[in-house]
Amino acid sequence: MKYVDELCLEIKKRRDANSKDDVLGNELRMHRLNQNLTLIGLSKNMCSASYLSKVETNQMMPNKVFLEEICDRLSIDNDSIDSLVNSKENVINCLKAFLSDDIKYIETIVKENEGLISYRMKIIEFIYYLGIKDLVSSSIVYELLSKNIKSMGDYDIAIFALFSGIFHFNTELYDEARKEFSHIALI
Repeated sequence: MKYVDELCLEIKKRRDANSKDDVLGNELRMHRLNQNLTLIGLSKNMCSASYLSKVETNQMMPNKVFLEEICDRLSIDNDSIDSLVNSKENVINCLKAFLSDDIKYIETIVKENEGLISYRMKIIEFIYYLGIKDLVSSSIVYELLSKNIKSMGDYDIAIFALFSGIFHFNTELYDEARKEFSHIALI
C-alpha cells in the first residue's frame, strides 16, 4: 500500500532528527486558511505578519492574551485553546483508554474537540473509530492522516503508525500491519 511505505519512510527519515511536538501553530494556520484569511489580514492591528507566521510554524509560543486574541479572531473558543495546549496529554489518555477498552472516554474527547482540525485531533478520532470498530470511518480518517504525515511530529507519527497497524490488522492487511509495527520501534 502506498501510504504504508510513505509512513515507514518518514519514520526512518526522522529517527535521528529532532522535531517539535507542538500542534498549536498548525491548528491556527488551518483555521486561518479555512476562513480565507491572509497572515496580513489576521494580524492587522494585533501584531506583525512575520510574528504570526512564527506562531503558525511553531517557532514561537504566543502568550495567553495574544493566543486568546488570535483564537477570538478565528472563532476558536477557550476550551479548544486548552485542548490544543493539552493535546499530547489527550492522545496519551486516549491510548490508555483504548487499551483498557474505555471507548466512552475517547468519545468524550472527540465530542469536546469537534471544532478542532489538527492532525492530533484526527488521530484521536482514528483511535475512537478503531475502538468502536467502524472501519469505514477509520478508513476515511486514515486516508486524511496519511496525506499529512510530513507535517506530524515524531510522537504523532509513532501513535499514527501504531493505530495504522491496528487498522490494517483489522482489515486483514497483515503485511502492511507488520511493516508499521516493525517501524514503530525505530522512532
